Amino acid sequence: MEFIHLHVHDEFSYLDSAIRVEDLAALCHERGISAIAQTNHGNIDGAYRFSKAMSAVGVKPLIGCEMYVVPNANVKEKYEKKNHLTVIAINENGWRNLCSIMTKANVEGFYGKPRVSPEWLLEQNEGLVVLT
Repeated sequence: MEFIHLHVHDEFSYLDSAIRVEDLAALCHERGISAIAQTNHGNIDGAYRFSKAMSAVGVKPLIGCEMYVVPNANVKEKYEKKNHLTVIAINENGWRNLCSIMTKANVEGFYGKPRVSPEWLLEQNEGLVVLT
């Protein structure tokens, strides 16, 4: 049985990893990894570059995000606890939902970081897999 890493940070998760997407793709190719998920903290900024680099070396790119989830992203509390939840798109509809949720997190939920309300995930969960 093959191991597929479903929780990888790269250069787009600035404080967690310094590996460049292209270097990660080369490493995956070298080690015979067939698929890998990009799940950076609070963003999907590198998704296009990640997909392009992985596809170029024959590795299936999975796009996700390690989201900052709070009880209500519309409420701005200075010392609120943010929980992490990793969400991965498994198809095109999931990709659209992931983009929509992360846009809302940056426009409506942003308070130091792009925050997500659980209700947003419940409303747009089709095509998404949640890791706990």
